[in-house]
Amino acid sequence: MCAKLLKSNPENTIKWSGGKTTELFISPVGSSYADRNFDFRLSTATVEVDESVFTALSGVSRVLMVLEGQMNLTHENEHKAELAKFDVDHFEGGWKTASFGTCTDFNLMLRNDCRGSVEGFDLIADSKIKYDFDERPELFFYAFKGNLIITLNDKPHKLEQGDMLCLEESECFLIELSANEDASLVVVQVK
Repeated sequence: MCAKLLKSNPENTIKWSGGKTTELFISPVGSSYADRNFDFRLSTATVEVDESVFTALSGVSRVLMVLEGQMNLTHENEHKAELAKFDVDHFEGGWKTASFGTCTDFNLMLRNDCRGSVEGFDLIADSKIKYDFDERPELFFYAFKGNLIITLNDKPHKLEQGDMLCLEESECFLIELSANEDASLVVVQVK
């Protein structure tokens, strides 16, 4: 198992018409969102306007989760979704999508037969949670709020707010999550 800590980097944040977006991870290394040559991409975004239209991303499957605030998504001729904290919507990037409401969200974009899931939860101060994986996905742990410790095979990894821990070539293992303060965490699995 290969564990890599990615520190929060303000240089990865850019403005878009409705707010700001921060790229957290893109695979393979050297691929680019602008060139649309990635297999998967992880990012966060702020939506600071009440109404916006999503950029069309043909050939990209999307998983979007609200981290703060609320958002209503309308996918023309497909479905609608009302999202609050940690609610998730799956949709195709080529769909005509409009959003209503302001929020901070987490995005997983998938191409080339990649599959993935996003889960968010809060850790209460001085709590511990054991997280068990029975498959072998690539795993990503993103510290949205607060600081926390992720222990892998008895080796602790400290995540500060905005950091992400990447586990590639993962095997079946048990992970312990702990926090000395209230924290919010996003867990992403990609296969």
